[in-house]
Amino acid sequence: MRNRHWINHSHPQTLTIAIVFSYINAVFGVLNLISTGTGIPLVFALLLFVIPVAQGVVAIYLANDKKWAWSVAVGLAVSIFVLLAYGAFVYSIVATNIIGIAFDIAMVVLLLHDHTRKYVKIWFH
Repeated sequence: MRNRHWINHSHPQTLTIAIVFSYINAVFGVLNLISTGTGIPLVFALLLFVIPVAQGVVAIYLANDKKWAWSVAVGLAVSIFVLLAYGAFVYSIVATNIIGIAFDIAMVVLLLHDHTRKYVKIWFH
């Protein structure tokens, strides 16, 4: 039976940090659902919960060298920006969590970094 990793230290630093950020986003996604007020629609609040939790689940597969997980992780990282932009224009929700936005930007940058892309192309299966 193959060993499963939560974090694979043989990955490049950029990918390892992206995996850790995914786990952190998953925890804060759960906390965000708990602390969501009544000012936003339920569907929007659930999406703000589902996307970070999905990032945490995909991070497990990233740590275990699954090529499809990298594509899904990039899609989820970009989709959070689309969701926040949609919320800003449709529901007039302003994202005031600057640290959370910084983590989201860092996630996209780390996943699309040249070291990460080359490593995924060569070593992931």
